[in-house]
Amino acid sequence: MASAAIMASVSFAMDPPGVMWERVYFPEEEYTSFKYIEEIDNGNLVATMSASISPANAFYCLSSDGDFLWAARSDLNHQGGSVVHELPGGEFIVTGIGRVSPSSGIGLLLSKFDSSGQEIWTRVYNKAGGFENGTDLTQLPDGGYAICGDINPTEGMDQ
Repeated sequence: MASAAIMASVSFAMDPPGVMWERVYFPEEEYTSFKYIEEIDNGNLVATMSASISPANAFYCLSSDGDFLWAARSDLNHQGGSVVHELPGGEFIVTGIGRVSPSSGIGLLLSKFDSSGQEIWTRVYNKAGGFENGTDLTQLPDGGYAICGDINPTEGMDQ
């Protein structure tokens, strides 16, 4: 059974919310679901999603009306963002999953992109044979990042 990602914009004050618009993304794909969305300084939206599309993207930029503007992608074999945040100056930081090559394991992805979705740098953190997934992050006062996520080590690895 196929599923498509759907997103709607709602507005409300004292009354129940009303739908301002809605969009269905990738209806022809086997699996698609949104994970995170954030309004950025210019009024557009950035979103991460899981999808069975190829190539997978780290995150997407949408207009305030939900139209696709661009997709951000690292130079990796596989990637998928869990959360994306706009940084001061309009750059973006994203964490999720990434794989450097078809033979490497899935690791925690940390990527930085410019204001138009062009990759600045990418790093994949992976324990041998494990599966790491970044689920949230925050920028620290010294310019670094604190990242939380999941580790699913293979049999025999220390937990």
